[in-house]
Amino acid sequence: MGLIVTVTPNAALDHTLYVDELRPGHRHRVRSEHAQAGGKGVNVARVLAGLGVAVRSVVILGGETGHAIHSDLERARLAPVVIAADGESRTCIEILEDRPGRATQVHGAGVRATAQTARALVAAAALRRDRRLHALALERDGGSDGVRGRGGAAAFPAHPDDLA
Repeated sequence: MGLIVTVTPNAALDHTLYVDELRPGHRHRVRSEHAQAGGKGVNVARVLAGLGVAVRSVVILGGETGHAIHSDLERARLAPVVIAADGESRTCIEILEDRPGRATQVHGAGVRATAQTARALVAAAALRRDRRLHALALERDGGSDGVRGRGGAAAFPAHPDDLA
């Protein structure tokens, strides 16, 4: 099987807390906890990579939470391609209760994507296998819609029509 590219426009830092029983209005001691990058596309990439499939994860990220998500994607060897956006990437909290067997989820809002971000996302998702981009940032000066690599050199066009 060839390379699979997953796209996650609203990636998250998923934080799971394990408690005996959640009682609203009370203080709780967490028995254990776990945090990792998530979002539907990231979760699919994680499963595929575990099955030995080559994957690349295209994600829109912002802020310190975005840095944490990016680091986790790199640790998991999910070949992240990051498109920077304004705002803070979301944190999703899931509280798992042992006694009643319930799960409570609280999801943050996430980054503020623009039309320019969307164009870059579509273009980045079309990356060919031979492209080795580890972090992308939208060029914000000069009115260009290009995507730039870490060093500032043009790395990839931001419109799919520009793909050769």
